[in-house]
Amino acid sequence: DHIYGDDIERNVLTAAGNLPGEVTYFVIEMDESIDSSTRLSAGDYTVMATWSPGLAGSAPISEVRQFTVSKAQLLLTIKPMIVPEDATSVSLPDYEVTGFKYDETEAVLSFPFIFDLGGSFTKPGEYPITLSSNWPDQPNYSVLTIPSKMTVLGSDLEVTWELSQDTFTYGDVASRALLSAT
Repeated sequence: DHIYGDDIERNVLTAAGNLPGEVTYFVIEMDESIDSSTRLSAGDYTVMATWSPGLAGSAPISEVRQFTVSKAQLLLTIKPMIVPEDATSVSLPDYEVTGFKYDETEAVLSFPFIFDLGGSFTKPGEYPITLSSNWPDQPNYSVLTIPSKMTVLGSDLEVTWELSQDTFTYGDVASRALLSAT
């Protein structure tokens, strides 16, 4: 079995008596031969492998085998966010994706990432950011998500200090009775 992005190897076999031979592969579902440069999508395949002996007059031997190409795994790392409590909207979180095969990028995904931002965030605190369970399954990739958090900061408080007397003598200690905050 293989993982999407693995090279499908073209093998050289050695038969009994140390006779060389070559194996070729024909994918029945695709109705074509494949070699190490063939890109097979994730799925189940039936392959006819044919061994052609390296000796003149020797007949080729074929065998049919099943194999699976599993999805490759992407790693989605979501970056933390900080937003003020009075934000009227929140942008999508920054993230990083690694694990694409060949020269592929996010453009091969059938749908852009969808994030859950921890529900309603009407008060200061920390809220989880995860990949939405509504994000559709992808043909050749599974996704492992490293979730993050969104921190909602409370509004800045304005403190006004009031003194109960206007003058102090050097050495006096300002006590709670002399200072009050609103």
